[in-house]
Amino acid sequence: MPLTEPWEAEVQALAVLLLDWKDVSGKTDYLELLQALEQVVVERGLTSVDELAGLRAAWDRAAHRTPHGVPIELTDADFQA
Repeated sequence: MPLTEPWEAEVQALAVLLLDWKDVSGKTDYLELLQALEQVVVERGLTSVDELAGLRAAWDRAAHRTPHGVPIELTDADFQA
């Protein structure tokens, strides 16, 4: 799957910066790249699996309440479980 969105390219760039090329070569799907990036930041102690899950849930809540075509904006309420 080719990278078609700017944010997908940003995820790939971050993954390349944090991983050896051999670890990301062949990963063309942005979800694979994101998973690799998340693994690295957890392994390096920059965040935790739980914190990533909380951020993912907040983005999911914000995305579901945001109409199509409108930029997603996170609010404090998005971080409430």
